[in-house]
Amino acid sequence: MKWLLSFGLLLVLALGGLIIAPNFMDWNKYKGEAAAQVLKFTGLKLSIDGDVSLALLPSPRIYLENVKIADPTDEKQVLAAFKMLDVRVALGALLEGRVDVSSVHLDQPQVRLIQNASGKFNFMTPEIDSLMNSGASEEGAPANKAFAVSFNEISIEKGSFLY
Repeated sequence: MKWLLSFGLLLVLALGGLIIAPNFMDWNKYKGEAAAQVLKFTGLKLSIDGDVSLALLPSPRIYLENVKIADPTDEKQVLAAFKMLDVRVALGALLEGRVDVSSVHLDQPQVRLIQNASGKFNFMTPEIDSLMNSGASEEGAPANKAFAVSFNEISIEKGSFLY
């Protein structure tokens, strides 16, 4: 009986640590690394000029402020920018191997999508093209690699979208 009480106390402390610990981390010091990873995998230049916070419990959450993504066809232009992004994901679904986005809140997003005369969009980079075609079969036909994401709530305040 004593071991059961000890195990329960240890479990409560571990969960408490998972709830509290991310609040004590300075996630802002990882902005450069995050931008480098986005550039590596997508070829898009990301800048985060505001705060970053991350939480694991009670549900995974990421919060970003003042984010800009440069247009890869003209880096003087902005492909996308937003004053604030707050994304929350359902923990239970993640544990089951699904991505269920509980909520997405965007404040003042600006998106600028341009399609050139040949039909290529300004967000397409060789890295994104490679990611999109990485599941191709030997015959060149796309493989059936479905990645399902569900969204329960999306809210946008004062946004603009140019196409």
